[in-house]
Amino acid sequence: QMSSPPSNGGPVDSFGWVKLVPVLKIRCVAAYFLHQALSPLKEEAWISCLAVEMATSLLQSLNRSRKVAELSVKNEDLAHAFQEAMLSEWGDDDEMGEEALVNIARLSQTQGSAMFFLTQTSGATQASIWLLSALFEFKEESPDASAWDRESFAAPHLLEIIKDVLHKFVESEAREGQRVDPNVWRNTTESGVKVALYCTSFASVVVELLN
Repeated sequence: QMSSPPSNGGPVDSFGWVKLVPVLKIRCVAAYFLHQALSPLKEEAWISCLAVEMATSLLQSLNRSRKVAELSVKNEDLAHAFQEAMLSEWGDDDEMGEEALVNIARLSQTQGSAMFFLTQTSGATQASIWLLSALFEFKEESPDASAWDRESFAAPHLLEIIKDVLHKFVESEAREGQRVDPNVWRNTTESGVKVALYCTSFASVVVELLN
């Protein structure tokens, strides 16, 4: 429901979308922290206890989170709702000066729907990489014939994510990179992303993939 506008045959109820903005923001933030909570999966002790059913379930959940967020980044109704919510916080737009409207347009790059959903997308992607890399690199100390093949399970999923992320990163950087202030690239690793672009949002993910 987050990724597509209501289809009732009539115009989209923008006010209804605006009322959902606080909930969507909270869910995006919650999803991001849940993704970060999976970072201990990089440790070998966790992976040795992870059954194939649980690994499959985790990966499917992360993929759903990533795909819903990717669709939501492109959803114009959500973008409009987030902007309307910011306008309502600033007051009646008829009484606003030009400077206030410019500030709101600028804030849309840092607090709009794209920023929230790109952060969720990158978080889900990074968590998937942690999980799959740990599975791929895991080596049994005493191999058991009944143990499942973690490396064979992880390899195709990991390669698919690597190709997808690098392809989209290169496309985004070529299209939008020249407009990005050099300080923004530093901020991607120092203090968080400052603009809602794929290339800056996924800079830390790409660095981890290359490492």
